[in-house]
Amino acid sequence: MKEWYTTRELAELELCNFPNYRRGFLRIAKRENWSSRERTNVGAGREYNFASFSAKLQSLIVEKYANLGKIDDIPVSGNNDSKEKEATKTSAKLIILQEVKKYVQKSDISKSKSISSFSKLYSLKAFSDIPEWVYEAIPSVTDRSLYRWRKQRKSEDFNALGRSYNARNKTGILDLAEKGQVAEYIIGIMCENQHLTARHIRDACIGRFGQVISGAYPVTGKTFEEKMPTVRTFQNWMAKWKKDNHALWKKQTDPDGYKNKYQSAIGRADAGVECLNQLWEIDASPADVLCVDGRYSIYAIIDVWSRRAMFSVSKTACTEASLSLVRRAIMEWGVPQAIKTDNGADFISHRFKTSLTQLEIDQPICKPFTPEGKPHVERVIKTLQHDLMPLLKGFVGHSVADRKKIEARKAFAKRLGVSDEKAFAVELTHDQLQTKMDEWAQYRYEQNPHSSLKGMSPFSKAASWIEPIQKIKNERALDVLLSPLAGQNGQRTITKKGLRINNGYYNGDELELYIGDQVFVRHDNEDMGRVFVFDTEGQFICEATNLDRLGVDRKKAAMMAKAAQKKHMAEQTAEIKKATRKITPERIAEDILNVSRQRSNLTKLPEQSTDYTNEALEEADKAFEREPVSTDMSPEERKRHEKFLEDFHAPKITESEEERAEKAREEKLERLMKRQEQGEELPPEEERWVCHVVATPWYRAKKAHEDRLKGD
Repeated sequence: MKEWYTTRELAELELCNFPNYRRGFLRIAKRENWSSRERTNVGAGREYNFASFSAKLQSLIVEKYANLGKIDDIPVSGNNDSKEKEATKTSAKLIILQEVKKYVQKSDISKSKSISSFSKLYSLKAFSDIPEWVYEAIPSVTDRSLYRWRKQRKSEDFNALGRSYNARNKTGILDLAEKGQVAEYIIGIMCENQHLTARHIRDACIGRFGQVISGAYPVTGKTFEEKMPTVRTFQNWMAKWKKDNHALWKKQTDPDGYKNKYQSAIGRADAGVECLNQLWEIDASPADVLCVDGRYSIYAIIDVWSRRAMFSVSKTACTEASLSLVRRAIMEWGVPQAIKTDNGADFISHRFKTSLTQLEIDQPICKPFTPEGKPHVERVIKTLQHDLMPLLKGFVGHSVADRKKIEARKAFAKRLGVSDEKAFAVELTHDQLQTKMDEWAQYRYEQNPHSSLKGMSPFSKAASWIEPIQKIKNERALDVLLSPLAGQNGQRTITKKGLRINNGYYNGDELELYIGDQVFVRHDNEDMGRVFVFDTEGQFICEATNLDRLGVDRKKAAMMAKAAQKKHMAEQTAEIKKATRKITPERIAEDILNVSRQRSNLTKLPEQSTDYTNEALEEADKAFEREPVSTDMSPEERKRHEKFLEDFHAPKITESEEERAEKAREEKLERLMKRQEQGEELPPEEERWVCHVVATPWYRAKKAHEDRLKGD
């Protein structure tokens, strides 16, 4: 056998149901688009690759050479195409079937035992007549496989011979039913709601297509009508589809996970960034640690070229916090060319964008829901959260699952009598968290080698820049450009009384020259009584003041206003709670009934009626016609009756066995827990007993009752 054949060589083989002349094979080659090449030996013409022949033609060639005893190598191309692999398996199986036929004819035992013996010997490579490539294509066989191959060869289903039995590709009933509509419907439901089970989806298919589904097999064209497959079939089909389409399934059910694992990441995110302070990225994220006054947000800013980073802590995500970090970075690093942000409200606010515009800093904004647009700051925040936060007290985990585990440990410790402070320590203040992050950034992150910097640290990378950087000399001028705007957009109109801002008038020496003009106004961060006035082109006009507010710290005043509002709301809430305690469901019900009674004060007119009776009512009336039974009792009878009533109403003071056992358990628990509080180590069996008792509903109910008594 060879890898390449001419049409003449194929015709000379005289294969059954194929032409024995070269022109006939030329027509077949053109129709089936065989792979061909120019002949390399003497003579003109083309030759065709064995792997591009149809499965039936390949099997006939292999069978022809097997009968002639001339098979020693498999003629296949060097490519690993699935069609070529199928052709190789088809040829190998046909050769194995030829050897099985010879082995059965030579054997003196029954046919079934001969086939069983052949499969065992084949797995041991005991047949020297079988070429090595056959063993490589099919390392082992079973009796069942040999019977199936013989059946397929007999029916001339050569395509089935080439396929692996367990590697069916869209040939199941669910794939073929209703021209593929059932499979499409299942996939649609799975992607729409991944929480539905196979039973739900099967019921939905029955409702859509009925109890019986039909279709046709693609190879034979034979039609079928089958009952809707079982739930187990649906489970297997769904599991196989998820496995074969794992990337698509991930994208439908977990878009963020798909981006992290499958989305193409060819190229570099910092391509085009060639100098220090060319591009910064800024973002915010909740801290994975609790402070004594709650959870804070972390703002991070990073220089893409050097990878040096800076962090700040803020109670909430706001423009004030983001600009504060930008100011700090500008004073330490210099003025950047651009700062990349996302679509967060604190980054697209009028104040933030105006401040960057006036500083002539570009602001590229990422598309919504694309954190990969600013990967460097996302990465540095994750590094901070995973490297620093677990070392701090009050760590709450990186995800909801982590936090639930920590809370579960806290709850278990509480059941064992450990206080919240010891079980879930929260001791960190806002200032301490800021100090820890600054130290981490300066001494750990910036000093460690960075893989994307070719082994250099961010500190060394920044220090390697020898060109001059732009810095702002007048810190006060920077504060003015980053200060809050008057109102939402800073626009105000000068009147003859001055600038009206927050119900007050501000005046300056040069404002009279601009009466009626619109100006741009910024507040002084440190003084409520001072504002800075600019014209519409950004030229400074003057400083305007309000004498009544002059000298008042703006931030302190804001804090005092919040405190006063909180106090006022607390007073109002206290009065509402006091009034609420007087209102009970019974009182509300009584008030509603009173309204109903007031509505029903109309006098009814006399009603006309007739007597109604029947046999049962007449019989019941006879009970009242009889004379009452005498209730007089003799002295002895009266004494016995009084004794009966006394015993009936007497309190039950006897203590049951269950009550005595509960009392003993309570005393034992109190005694052991008192020993624990004194620092004594209990024996293991007693410690296990205490752990078991405090986890029971009886102990929780007892504890809740004691807490209520203490509260009262």
